[in-house]
Amino acid sequence: FSNSGQRKLFAPTGREPGYTVISEIDPIQFEVVWNRLQNIPQEMGTQFKRAAFTEVIKYAGDLSTGIFTADGRLIAQGIYTPGLLGGLPEALRTVLEEHVSPDELEEGDVVVTNHPYINSGHLPDVFMMEPVFYEGDLVGYSATIGHHIDIGGPDPGSYTIETRDMYG
Repeated sequence: FSNSGQRKLFAPTGREPGYTVISEIDPIQFEVVWNRLQNIPQEMGTQFKRAAFTEVIKYAGDLSTGIFTADGRLIAQGIYTPGLLGGLPEALRTVLEEHVSPDELEEGDVVVTNHPYINSGHLPDVFMMEPVFYEGDLVGYSATIGHHIDIGGPDPGSYTIETRDMYG
């Protein structure tokens, strides 16, 4: 909202922090765009659950989904598992800052990790992030985290009392 109460659409000004007004939009158009943005991660979660082979995702919905700006700020997140909601933005930020530069990403790339210190805290949570391009320019990211029942390890379920580190 502007100081006069008008709803305005803002866009990044370039490499410097800050935004500039690119257009004023009416309240109806604003709500249509906002609701669509809110629905994208919900639909991502629906498709994630449909494609899942693990019961924890397919039936319990132990997942989180989100869409982000090109500079990694959260736009919208699906309403799924509360414990994973907070981990998604931090996982994206850590991957982009410490592991892969946005300049390295190309259309069709997907970054996958289950590292517990990047992700949501334990190995069965798998984070996936895909850059989104429009006319060759990076415009954002889509990301998911999903809890898998068994991703390998010495005992079923990926947990064992004999594990002393995350590689055990």
